[in-house]
Amino acid sequence: METIKSIMLFLYMLSIFIGIAGFAITIVADRRKKDILNRSIKIFVAGLVVTIIYDFILFYSNYVLFNMPRAFSIRLGCCIISLLACLWINLQYRMIAEPKLKFMRDTVIVYSLCYAAIWLMLAIIFPHVAFNILRWFLLATDIAFILIVALSSVVFMSKALENELKAAINYQLLVTTLIIWNYIAFAWGETANNLNIGLAAHVPLDTTIAFWFIVNAATIIFILKEPFATAFGQQNTESIEAENNVASARELIFDQLQDVYSLTDREKELCHYIYDGKSNAEIADSLFIAESTVKTHIYNLYKKTGVKSRMEIIRIVREHQS
Repeated sequence: METIKSIMLFLYMLSIFIGIAGFAITIVADRRKKDILNRSIKIFVAGLVVTIIYDFILFYSNYVLFNMPRAFSIRLGCCIISLLACLWINLQYRMIAEPKLKFMRDTVIVYSLCYAAIWLMLAIIFPHVAFNILRWFLLATDIAFILIVALSSVVFMSKALENELKAAINYQLLVTTLIIWNYIAFAWGETANNLNIGLAAHVPLDTTIAFWFIVNAATIIFILKEPFATAFGQQNTESIEAENNVASARELIFDQLQDVYSLTDREKELCHYIYDGKSNAEIADSLFIAESTVKTHIYNLYKKTGVKSRMEIIRIVREHQS
């Protein structure tokens, strides 16, 4: 038993070290090349490290923190993992860079945040109600959470497959599976504790560190292959070719729009930004122009294309894609 504990301690320390190293690498990459994907990975890795540290403390305190009930300590772990899932869903969205999936990402994040906030509040204010009377409702929301994260990840992976982003697909599949497993382990530990099953509650929880270690290792490999390599000009040929194909196809669509509606180069550029979901302020910052100037260009764009909203601009672009 002591040997197993020593191995687990080593895995915890190694996972935390790898996580901190990955966080440092993303900081370096972000300073070299400001990119929203870099920032999303950096935030996800930070959340991953926090989750592992909490898991580590929970394991070595025998699942009781600061004299709090064991059920509450495990419930807090479930909420932390649900917040990590929010960061993971956002990261997948940034990897795919598909604006039309924004609503799905936002929906999953809102559900996860509400889930964590409501059940954590109930566990604090009404622990007996939360863990006994409402336990079947809690189980239903747990299952719904797992299905939502899994299904949204499948959609993101299908888009990665469509865009031939093989590195992203492999990474998404691995991390999604392991995050869901770790969440199930915590949820099972909580359920087993509430039903007084005893040692059975600890079995899945005791194995979580092995899976967190795999997630951390996969993450640092992905960081080195993608954002770090991109920032320092070391992208592999496959990634460059795939990105060039996607960029060329997108540019051809906007060239067609420019010809059809007699758009200026600036108006075509605004079509790009609007399709990518940028606000007027973000467009102004990117083009180094005043926000009022952006509004003037958008007004002219609407007039030429005969539309009245950004969603109609996006619809026009999509029509030219098909």
